[in-house]
Amino acid sequence: MPIASAITKPAAFRTEDQPMCVVCNLRHPNGLRIKYETTAGGEVTANWLTSSGWAGFPGIIHGGIVSTVLDEAMSKAVASTGCRALTAELRVRFRGQVSPGEDLVIRGWIVARTRRLFRAEASLKAGDGTERAHAWATFLPPPNRPTTVAGKASRNGTPGAVAIRAEVFYCPGCNQEIGDPVVCRDCTALICRVCGSPVEGIDDLGIG
Repeated sequence: MPIASAITKPAAFRTEDQPMCVVCNLRHPNGLRIKYETTAGGEVTANWLTSSGWAGFPGIIHGGIVSTVLDEAMSKAVASTGCRALTAELRVRFRGQVSPGEDLVIRGWIVARTRRLFRAEASLKAGDGTERAHAWATFLPPPNRPTTVAGKASRNGTPGAVAIRAEVFYCPGCNQEIGDPVVCRDCTALICRVCGSPVEGIDDLGIG
């Protein structure tokens, strides 16, 4: 069930097509030119007529293209809330082959959110309702200002420090944001105090 959104959109993150977007800009000379629409409940939908120009193997649309259109649907669902957030993690399950010439339906929606983190899902279905792909993604805000926390002492006895490039961190093990990582005594890495996984600052994520 999509989470309803309050539509107050910053200019750079509006849900309408962006001038340079290779997915949603309807005038992009080399783009997919998919028209996404946002419902009152915050769900994003689009129709996609696949083309052989996006194939990988003959007769099969490239999985990276499928992932891209699903990511775009989720991104627009997040953007419809008015929050600045970019993709931090994306997972796609391919359930069936996508072929050129198919008329498919894309859906994207938010499933959970905290103060700074969004979790979203998207699906790609054929006209008969068969799901061809499903995606899950985590969205985080753009990089924040750097901070620093103390680490263990260096080998010469001088107190060391671990540079942290964000105030809020993302734990891939827990799949959520955390604000209180601990410093590993052995390697000075920042780890999640719940599951022990190395955490990442927002600046360190390949968000886009």
